[in-house]
Amino acid sequence: MKQMPVFQLQLFLEQAIDHNLMVQVDFNSGGESVIGNVNQLNDNCYLITTQNQRFTRIAKLSNIKAVQRI
Repeated sequence: MKQMPVFQLQLFLEQAIDHNLMVQVDFNSGGESVIGNVNQLNDNCYLITTQNQRFTRIAKLSNIKAVQRI
């Protein structure tokens, strides 16, 4: 998947938070994608929690490659 523009990442993350949507987040590091719910910690930092709440990841906007609704 290609790198999404910053404005699009912000919009998709905002919608996921506002509507409590399950999303897949892909990272620039090439590591595994995370599927879960997103919460915003500050202007540039997000908390992604898996559905079973067993795994969480904190990610800066600059580390996120793409967001996709599941």
